[in-house]
Amino acid sequence: MNSKLLRAALLMVEATSIPLIVLGFLYLVTGYQLLNPGIQLIPRPRVIHTDAVLRITLVAVSILHGYGGLLLLIARLARSNLLRASLFILVHILLIVFLALVVLLEISLSSFPP
Repeated sequence: MNSKLLRAALLMVEATSIPLIVLGFLYLVTGYQLLNPGIQLIPRPRVIHTDAVLRITLVAVSILHGYGGLLLLIARLARSNLLRASLFILVHILLIVFLALVVLLEISLSSFPP
């Protein structure tokens, strides 16, 4: 793999780690508030927990973080160049399939009335 790609992957993982933990914490807290109304940490948890923009942001940040992390793991753990190239291609194919599924899911969710 190209060293520029690995630097970009590392930068992607570093840049997405803090937003990912913040969004994950936000969804965790608002989910608990929906289950237990006695907890009042965040106002209007239902609006926040079901917001489409936050959901799409969480999915996008998660995909970027996972993609960068997988590229770094492949570069670190795969010893053979053939294995490394094969896994690299497999990750890209899985990324395209996963993105297509997410887009189709978001389209189907947006067709339902709120």
